Amino acid sequence: MNAMISSAQALEMDAFEAAGALFFELVEALRSAEGRAMDLSQLEKLLAEGGQELLRKLLQGHMDLRSLDSVEGPVVGDDGKGRKDRHRRARKVETVFGEVVVDRERFQAEGL
Repeated sequence: MNAMISSAQALEMDAFEAAGALFFELVEALRSAEGRAMDLSQLEKLLAEGGQELLRKLLQGHMDLRSLDSVEGPVVGDDGKGRKDRHRRARKVETVFGEVVVDRERFQAEGL
């Protein structure tokens, strides 16, 4: 087996690692003596905040996986003109779960 893996393969394997770690942190907080001593409103706050961040991390992992996809073949705009210049672009996007970074391919042509 080849010990070398590509950065894309590494990202695919680790895309949801941060979300998984946070999930298990939340579970441990609920299992702990401190968690068992919390009243209902404290538990709701813990889960609302942690759950929101968990969902954001899941969405970020998914967006990271999508960034691995690339367009095959020629890219033609609505104007019928081809876009041959390919660039990567990352930008921050505010979602209902919080801010994520979206990295995607961008296609351009001179003068367009």
